[in-house]
Amino acid sequence: MTYQDIFGRLTIDALPFTAFIESPSVNEAVASAAASIVVVGAAAVLFILTRYRLWGPLWRDWLTSTDHKNWYYVYRFCVGDDDARRDRRRCYALSAGLWFEWGLSRT
Repeated sequence: MTYQDIFGRLTIDALPFTAFIESPSVNEAVASAAASIVVVGAAAVLFILTRYRLWGPLWRDWLTSTDHKNWYYVYRFCVGDDDARRDRRRCYALSAGLWFEWGLSRT
């Protein structure tokens, strides 16, 4: 198994860190800082989930739950607060028979 079998055309040059090293500029510095924050944040979340043994409750109580309220909170966390509220209002309006508010036909 070679490197290309695993990663394909993904190389180290695709990372924003290498672009900053090759040609330092303000844009590359901001991109590198943002990428660093994402990487450090993901590592911190993985560390906290592992350190406090939260993988089981996460899987059992949230990701495999059939409770619609839990799924709303998971969806809200993943897509953001405004999108989740808009989708919830749309579902309520459709269930209440308010099709005209959303420009939808009844059929």
